[in-house]
Amino acid sequence: MTALLWCIILVCAVWLGLRQLPAGADGHNPLPYLIALLPFAPFITFPALLLSLWLGDGVSIAAACVVAIWSCLQYLPHFRCHRSNGSTDSDRLHLSNAPHASDRETIRETSLASRETHRETSDGSAETHLTDASDERPETNHTLEPLRMLTINCRYGRANEQAIIDAVQQQSISVLCLEELTSALVQRLEQAGLEDLLPHRQIGTIADTDNGGFNAIWTSLPISCSQPSGIPDYPAAAVPSISIEVSPSRTVTIAAAHPKSPMRGCREWSQGIIALGSLMSPTTDPSRTSAAQSTRTVNDSPTARSTDQSVQDLVVCGDFNANLNHPSFRRLLRYGLYDAAMVLGRGAAMTYPSWLRWPRIELDHVLHTNGLTPELVETLFIEGTDHMGLHTVLHFV
Repeated sequence: MTALLWCIILVCAVWLGLRQLPAGADGHNPLPYLIALLPFAPFITFPALLLSLWLGDGVSIAAACVVAIWSCLQYLPHFRCHRSNGSTDSDRLHLSNAPHASDRETIRETSLASRETHRETSDGSAETHLTDASDERPETNHTLEPLRMLTINCRYGRANEQAIIDAVQQQSISVLCLEELTSALVQRLEQAGLEDLLPHRQIGTIADTDNGGFNAIWTSLPISCSQPSGIPDYPAAAVPSISIEVSPSRTVTIAAAHPKSPMRGCREWSQGIIALGSLMSPTTDPSRTSAAQSTRTVNDSPTARSTDQSVQDLVVCGDFNANLNHPSFRRLLRYGLYDAAMVLGRGAAMTYPSWLRWPRIELDHVLHTNGLTPELVETLFIEGTDHMGLHTVLHFV
């Protein structure tokens, strides 16, 4: 029994160590799958700890404790609030528990009025802790309308078009990003009236490299420019992008991405994730001069915006086939992008598979530069697809 316990401890230690590989080294089969399952490691490490306690061996107890604690550390980045320089108490976003609805699973939500009232009346309860943590959120620009975004992997074009239309209407979506589209689904969406709700669109270039279908963006906001492929020679479905002028001196670019899944090639999967960093440019984040010169890490906090005359923000959303445990995904974030769910600090948005409430893994993301801050991130059930839709509200700061 002791030998079995030590085997479990050693296997778990090696498994958890995969998270520390350098970016790109995870692009070998079966590493992407093993790393994707790391959120479930505590369900092995803690029984191993109980077994060691039952056996009463001091050395194995110490080893099992280390591995059990290590398996829990991966959750910390998703439960951390980030500070922004120059924020004030009056205009910050305050976290609240989201209401439950039968047709959606709310992951996290912000309520400005209720949390502001609670700040004035609470005297030290557990909810006060949430409010104090949220006080570190950057102030929002209330003169600019927030981006109400929805991204959905349509599962080879099998997503129900009416379910998508209903979600757009119910959530007042202003930007819709769809992956794994087919021409047939686009036609059904048009017939169902999507163009009446979101009249502007950009469809990605259709090519042999498409993985499950092509990507596209619809929006109700006027587009200043767009392109069907934002990254040359991208090793997956083309990354369409649109640019929206939200003010005379400010533009936001939105891109829909879907890197290949590891089953279509682990090396291409890793390369596709990291290549999305090329969407960043010095004008996208004025605090950066180049990706090579950037010293940001995944745990850095968003900083105050530069006072440049022209500011460009970037949002990249879609099915990334990866989560924060994957070194390639963390390399992408180091370009200066922030995961909306991680910034909100209330847990990961588990989106796959949609037919199970548990276990699910995090594959879909909304990434943004530091000129935006999330108010809400939630998953929505969409009939016909194996991914939950990811609904995000982003405010300009």
